[in-house]
Amino acid sequence: MALLMYAVILIAAYYILDWIIHLPKIRNNGDKYIVVTGCDSGFGKLLALRLHQLGFHVFASCLTEDGKNSLSEICSSRLIPTLLDLTNEDSIYDFANFVNRTLPANTGIWALVNNAGILGNIAQIDLLTKEDFSKVFNVNFLGIVEMTRSFLPLIRKSRGRIINMSSVNGRFGFLFTPYTVSKFAVEAFSDMLRREVYHEGIKVSILEPGAFKTDVMNVDRIMQQVQESVEKCEPETKHVYDTHFLDNLRRKFGVYCEFRSEEVHLVIEAYIHALTAKVPRSRYLIGWDGYFFGLVLSSLPDWAADIWLRIFFYILEIAMARLHRMRLKNPNFFRKNTNSVE
Repeated sequence: MALLMYAVILIAAYYILDWIIHLPKIRNNGDKYIVVTGCDSGFGKLLALRLHQLGFHVFASCLTEDGKNSLSEICSSRLIPTLLDLTNEDSIYDFANFVNRTLPANTGIWALVNNAGILGNIAQIDLLTKEDFSKVFNVNFLGIVEMTRSFLPLIRKSRGRIINMSSVNGRFGFLFTPYTVSKFAVEAFSDMLRREVYHEGIKVSILEPGAFKTDVMNVDRIMQQVQESVEKCEPETKHVYDTHFLDNLRRKFGVYCEFRSEEVHLVIEAYIHALTAKVPRSRYLIGWDGYFFGLVLSSLPDWAADIWLRIFFYILEIAMARLHRMRLKNPNFFRKNTNSVE
């Protein structure tokens, strides 16, 4: 009994000490410049607006003119929206030069936030092409590599930090093959980068969110990609992926999307902590599914994780069927008393 009590005390002391270490915040936000990618919508846009609210100077990169114009409406000298194509090295080079010219003399950037990313094709591996993988890698991984290489000299000037958007899929692969492989690459790159630059006072953090309701996951658009992949594949492969397969994939993907969290503020709060804590965490698992997949299932033996994964999706399908029946019986009550989105 005494041994158990000592164990509880040690565990409690560890978490209290961990909380205290990561509690102190930086000061003088108004003197700091931050570069954020993927600010057209979703996490990137929300983060850019939040950083501006906290007094930081923000270079908010967008892929589209619409995204840039939506941020330009704020009309603030501290929020600078610019166009950037992460798949184009010249675009990254021009953007880095623009930031360097805009900064005050002898000033670096406090942080680079590599937020931009795409989901890509979610079809089965033998339906995918090299182009499907390249398209995702060029944004999710190589875009981060090139941005880091381009901005590292400016980060050294301020002994700042780099925050890379990964995913729970970077810890435990269970859906979206090209996306998952790219996120595993982000994890490995970030680990190597952190160990290379820590002696220079530069900090590197990874965000590993679960599924949140953003524009990345559009069921109809993504399933259309899968349908096109089936139509293009070889005849001996096509017969394996019939209408039954497509219906099952749509249902499985739809169920997963339905249970995405609406609490996107959790991701923004993790970003803010990584940017403002004197001692940021190296990893931020975010969301219930982030902890379930990234902490629980990833710790199990492969055979056990595979079984639990099948059970998980089976339970989700049962829950979705029950949810559907509730909607049919009383849709007004359901909308009023849940946070789900139709």
